[in-house]
Amino acid sequence: MILGGGGIFFDKEIDLFLRELEIANQTNVASSVYAIGTRPLNNESSRKKVKDILSNVNVITVRSKEDKKILKDIDVKHEIIVTADPAFLLVPENLPKNALELEQLHGDRRLVGVSVREPRSSGTGY
Repeated sequence: MILGGGGIFFDKEIDLFLRELEIANQTNVASSVYAIGTRPLNNESSRKKVKDILSNVNVITVRSKEDKKILKDIDVKHEIIVTADPAFLLVPENLPKNALELEQLHGDRRLVGVSVREPRSSGTGY
């Protein structure tokens, strides 16, 4: 089992993201975490859960040296590898010259692009 995807280890929802790893550990399924972020992870209970569960996975990779330091500071007994954000592996595709027209946007007015993300309350992520 591979658990991955950015800043998923943070105090507010740690139980949600550790659940599958905990089940994998209990059922002897090989598991790893891939390119995770670990901030903010300030709650002592959260830190202990992360330490206990990650100490039983097969491979741990994180997105930054800071994430590695946090896991080392909470005494995760495992090698921790710093890797790049997997988004950097994506290869952009060229758009056709008439891409806007295909979307029925004819260039007769200004456009604003918006990238929507799940809202987070203060202090639960980057």
